Amino acid sequence: MSDSLPPIETPVLVAAVDALPARLRKKLDDSAAKLADRPVTRDGDRYVVAIDDATTVTLTVTGGVVRSPESVACTCLLAPNCLHRASILSLAPVHDGDEVAAVAEEAGEATAGPADADASGSGATRAGNQGEAAEVQAVPEDGAVVLTTQQIAAVNQLWRASVAVLSDGVTGSGAVARAALLRAAHEAQACKVYRAAAAARVVATLLQAARAGDAHYRLADLSQRCASC
Repeated sequence: MSDSLPPIETPVLVAAVDALPARLRKKLDDSAAKLADRPVTRDGDRYVVAIDDATTVTLTVTGGVVRSPESVACTCLLAPNCLHRASILSLAPVHDGDEVAAVAEEAGEATAGPADADASGSGATRAGNQGEAAEVQAVPEDGAVVLTTQQIAAVNQLWRASVAVLSDGVTGSGAVARAALLRAAHEAQACKVYRAAAAARVVATLLQAARAGDAHYRLADLSQRCASC
């Protein structure tokens, strides 16, 4: 189905997952798997997914992309905080924001993150305690990349989301974990932590491919990208 659905902006998926009660989040992956073969009908800028005889999920695109939570509607009584809506969104490809990466490359921005800090000689350090995700702190040095407070927070959020994926593995990292990773990538990108954000988006895409049984998925690619987050 993912090939039939339009790309969606990261906040659209994150908002749908966040809106689900905890009991429904636990059912999200199973629900998405059951709905993966539902037919998708396109009518101009509208994509309609037939859940059953009485229920449909409609995605409306702007410029070929679903850009807001309001652009996704379900006809069931529990909408918009329903499992149908979140399941379909979890099956859709996420818009990768090529234009942002192009701007970052053209501007020659230093892309912050654990990998960048090590490469530049920055004093970014990690410290973990009793299974908690490591925190990253910037220590200014001559010639080092100095992170802002917002960038440090963004890197820490990315690190925690990545650790959760590594801890749970591919089979345990479903839509909820992927949404957390995409949320962290979105925040990092907004703080101009471009390289780590891009790596996290790729990891999220590979996780989706793995769960969908995509023939092009390779565990080695996922491992390499996780190391870059």
